[in-house]
Amino acid sequence: MSSLRDIATVAAGNSAPQHKDLFDGGIYPFVRTSDVGKIRFGAIADSNDKLNDTGRRGLRIFPPGTILMPKSGASTFLNHRVMLDTEAYVSSHLAAIVPRETVVPKFLLYFLRTIDARDLVQDQAYPSLNLPTIQAVRVPVPALEEQRRIVEALDQTFLTIEFAEANCLHNVESSAALLASTMQREFGHSEGISVCSEDEEFKHDDRGEWADNLSPSRTKGRSATTRVIAGGLSLSVGMPNVAPKPGWKWVSLDRVARLESGHTPSRRHPEYWDGGVGWLGIKDARENHGGIINQTSQSISELGLQNSSARLLPIGTICLSRTASVGYVVKLGASMATSQDFINWVCSDGLDPDFLKYIFLAEGRDGLLRYGSGSVHQTIYYPEAKAFHVCIPSVDVQRKIVGMLDELSAEVNRLSGTYTQKLGKLSELRNAVMAAAFAGELGGTKEAA
Repeated sequence: MSSLRDIATVAAGNSAPQHKDLFDGGIYPFVRTSDVGKIRFGAIADSNDKLNDTGRRGLRIFPPGTILMPKSGASTFLNHRVMLDTEAYVSSHLAAIVPRETVVPKFLLYFLRTIDARDLVQDQAYPSLNLPTIQAVRVPVPALEEQRRIVEALDQTFLTIEFAEANCLHNVESSAALLASTMQREFGHSEGISVCSEDEEFKHDDRGEWADNLSPSRTKGRSATTRVIAGGLSLSVGMPNVAPKPGWKWVSLDRVARLESGHTPSRRHPEYWDGGVGWLGIKDARENHGGIINQTSQSISELGLQNSSARLLPIGTICLSRTASVGYVVKLGASMATSQDFINWVCSDGLDPDFLKYIFLAEGRDGLLRYGSGSVHQTIYYPEAKAFHVCIPSVDVQRKIVGMLDELSAEVNRLSGTYTQKLGKLSELRNAVMAAAFAGELGGTKEAA
């Protein structure tokens, strides 16, 4: 066994130039940790930022075959290892490991991938690696011929694993694409087939009788906008000039659902928190996107509810995130309040809550962003939310569509879970093969004399 310092030069990269002018028109790669994080396996041949001749002046350039290893960040990120496939300048947040002639670069890369950074860091709360720690890593160094044989064996094995991983990812993406295209078909109005038949044509008038079982919205602030932002499917701000499918009709969402806002009780009052009343936040919505949420990561107290604008919303309420994280959609499986990051809809008898959920899901984040505004973060403001219009068929047809989409969604989730498990096992197999290779189980790993 040899120390890494004995078989390679281990150095820090360069401090990033602070002036943007030093990157203008640049052609020389400057590799940052963000570039390394995008590479799962293999080599890196390019970077997002490139230095110009002035910007690279005085900086150290690293040759192809240099192994890059993050020195700071989450412990899982520290486990990234990539190899330069071209000459490049490197950020000081990366350790640059240049193998000497006694080591095959890819052999060293594979070995370093067997090292868990969590075994090297001193502070798990703020994980980081320093150069002396990296230089002290012990490495088995067999003869060059043996190193090349191990690299060849690992390359062949990993090629098979990568093919299997690609198939898994393709199957996950294909099933998700099928669900997305089905929602596009069902909620689109220019073409496609609907499960609504002619004898199920939606009958209603314009007197607003659907909302008879709704109390008025308690949202305050500016009134609904009068402008029109037409969507591509069954959602719009204002009444769009889009002909609905037979049996469907455009209606103002506030005719068939009550809009409710959310609020955050004051953090300066500990007694307002941890009281057992569910309080939906962005983290909860992200983890339960498209599904039903029954429990939240944070709770408020009855006192917090009484001393804020937070409202206890009923089971079945549809919640849509509207701020920096636009597009998360959940259905409440228990009565709870939400933060101000959500617009919430309590549906009447004329609108199936899950149908509204699928309307939002069909739009997706990109579609919903067209209704937002803001110079820094896109936000769907209340004047737009109050002007939402939806295109809907009869409740019976809504439920048929929901049933069909629920069934398809469940199958997609099942397939996604299956292939995610397979990806995990393939990753475990990759690690096991590398561990076996450096334990001498690929025909023997003998150190050079």
